[in-house]
Amino acid sequence: MLDCNCLFGPWPRGPLDAAFGTITDLLSRAGIGGAVVGSLRTALGNVDEGNLEALRACASRPALLPAAGLLLRQELDVEAQVAWCAEQGFRLLRLFPDYEGWPMDFLPFESALRHSAGCGLPVLLTVRQ
Repeated sequence: MLDCNCLFGPWPRGPLDAAFGTITDLLSRAGIGGAVVGSLRTALGNVDEGNLEALRACASRPALLPAAGLLLRQELDVEAQVAWCAEQGFRLLRLFPDYEGWPMDFLPFESALRHSAGCGLPVLLTVRQ
């Protein structure tokens, strides 16, 4: 099994132990052999630090694939950022419309989808509407 919706890191909005070690232990105990892993720091506003953290966390663990996060309300050049994520070896692009409050017809979202498809980078997002 592969978990493609795995996030780790600090969560200041409530009591949640999402430390990297905790997450990898939970995956192991559940019999999940691999995961696409991203950092919660991206969702909380620090995209650069969070993406680098995800790359570092997955670097020495072949069963873990890094997921990049992108905050579309912050990003001025979506095409360049998506290309950078693909070049760095990220295996998935996570978007956070529920945290950022943008609608599905948001122009930067369309741009992110188009450029991700061109880079062969799948996109994951939560839609709660």
